[in-house]
Amino acid sequence: MRSERWILHERARSSGTLGVKLEYQAFALVTQTGVGRMPVQGYRHGTRKATERIIMMFALWKTVVPCAVGFVAISMVSCFPGKAARVLPEPETPRLFTAVDTVRSLTVDRDGTLWAATAGGVVAWSVDGKARVWTTADGMPSNDVDRIVCDDAVRVETSAGPCWIGREGVTADEGASRESTDEVNGQPVLSTADVEGVRYESTATGLYRVKASHPVEVRLPAESKGSHVSALCVDGGKLIAALYGDGLWSMLGGRWSRVDGLPEACVDVTALTRRGANLIAGSGSRGVWELRKTGWSKLDPGAAGLVSPDIEAIASFEGATWASTFDHGLLRISADGSVTSMTKADGLSSNYPRAMTVFGGRLLVRHASGVLDAFDGRVWSRAFGHELPRAYVSAVDAGRGSIDYGLRPPGPQSWGNRTDSSSTRPTNRLLIGGWGGWASFDGSSWAYHYDESELKGRVVTAIAVDGDTVWIGTQNAGLLAYRDGKYVRYQEAQGLADDWVTAIAASDGRVLVGTYTGGLFEVDGDRVRNVLKVENFAMRSVSFDGGEDMPAQSGRHGTQAFVATPKGVYVEKSGAWSRMPSTLSGGLESQAVLSTPGGVWVGSHAALAFVPRAAIDEGMTGGTPIPR
Repeated sequence: MRSERWILHERARSSGTLGVKLEYQAFALVTQTGVGRMPVQGYRHGTRKATERIIMMFALWKTVVPCAVGFVAISMVSCFPGKAARVLPEPETPRLFTAVDTVRSLTVDRDGTLWAATAGGVVAWSVDGKARVWTTADGMPSNDVDRIVCDDAVRVETSAGPCWIGREGVTADEGASRESTDEVNGQPVLSTADVEGVRYESTATGLYRVKASHPVEVRLPAESKGSHVSALCVDGGKLIAALYGDGLWSMLGGRWSRVDGLPEACVDVTALTRRGANLIAGSGSRGVWELRKTGWSKLDPGAAGLVSPDIEAIASFEGATWASTFDHGLLRISADGSVTSMTKADGLSSNYPRAMTVFGGRLLVRHASGVLDAFDGRVWSRAFGHELPRAYVSAVDAGRGSIDYGLRPPGPQSWGNRTDSSSTRPTNRLLIGGWGGWASFDGSSWAYHYDESELKGRVVTAIAVDGDTVWIGTQNAGLLAYRDGKYVRYQEAQGLADDWVTAIAASDGRVLVGTYTGGLFEVDGDRVRNVLKVENFAMRSVSFDGGEDMPAQSGRHGTQAFVATPKGVYVEKSGAWSRMPSTLSGGLESQAVLSTPGGVWVGSHAALAFVPRAAIDEGMTGGTPIPR
């Protein structure tokens, strides 16, 4: 599993949001390292709630400072609680799940079609209510859509560039740049509206009445708890304003009144428009709603949507695929394609899960606060709260991946080790790395390695096991191999060009090491060699097609690997690497990849995609080869 600190740095640098910066600063405090050498890696991120980040930072402070605790990485094993052995059922055709309920903007064309720019693509509703969704599977450069402009054609602005949607499908807007945004008092304009010849403009810091290019601030309703005016619209002679987090308000003659009836789940309004006599509101997480004579009703996008598209990690458990999100808890994708969410209200320690794996018949979830939860299929509980001398957990890996093969554990309450029925070798130990050391757990007893000079003062960012060797990645001391009670270090002298390890995958003697700026390396005896470099971007997640992820009888142990990067997913085949087409992977800015018996799951900033094996082999003929 990858390091956490680099992704927080990307978000802190590229987002103007106070909360993201606070979360990053909290991690910087723990690791006691500078950020001068870390480049911005183009991670575009939306608005985050500052109060939630502040709570997270204090949770981290409370955990780390009194106990002198640093980063901890954890490695875990797969099993299925109390059920007959079976393989996770997976679809035979590609699937793409996007956050069509995360609405950015709304517009209506001359034919009356309603268009929505979302974090999961473009959604259009015709006047008869039929919906159509456009995503990367249709050729869009990204699912992360900011704005739509309807004129003679439909122009779409995405995080990866603009495109057009027309009768011929999606076409790229070659050479075009993103349209500039107007500003008021140095702040980007979020929304505008003209009421009887008077222009109103909203920003993240206020609402303004503009006269002769001179903005005059408008006082907002004192009783509203909204954070800012996120959208504007006109209803006759009234100004309709969305106060983010507090629903809709109308202003007439300088007086504010609340617009009643909007469902409480839709108070995070991000966009407003009108279609005919009906007011339409877009939500930051609950989709598009239309106010008709009978009241508010949600428009059906005709596709399964994710509450959040920002996928951090992927695992399989109890016949379903689980995805952790940046700040909306967990997503559970059933075999039939239905999506449900699980948050703090359902028993999670927080809405900020960072990594997952399966061990001892339980789904284990690591949170940004360092807490580790366990889910037995019914109830959530705290895992290993007292067993770890340094309790902050930061990364997961086990040598068997995050796959639940439906194998029966020794008992419903046991953490005991077992033998995989598809091979003669036991499933691997639970490994936990931390500040200055690591620990291992065989299901009944612990072994600690926190007083060894090789890791003193070092942050363990990734950890994996293959056979009798434990592979340990650090933030500033390269890679270490631990076997027979001794350490072997791999740094620049051994060919490792970057000493910041972000991910490790180990499978039957093959070891791949992802770094922050140096690319991907493979261990070759007492040296390492570079096998993939994607500009200066980080290797976020690495997964073997076999070995830790597939039963032994498949015959595919370690024959292929997948790497998630900010520039997409790269696939190894016959020693060469190619980029998977974004029409399959769900776009760029990939963050998590999980190889399973049926195919590959890819999690990104804007989608969760499943690519069957047949589609991988066929689709890679159109992939982008990487020169060696």
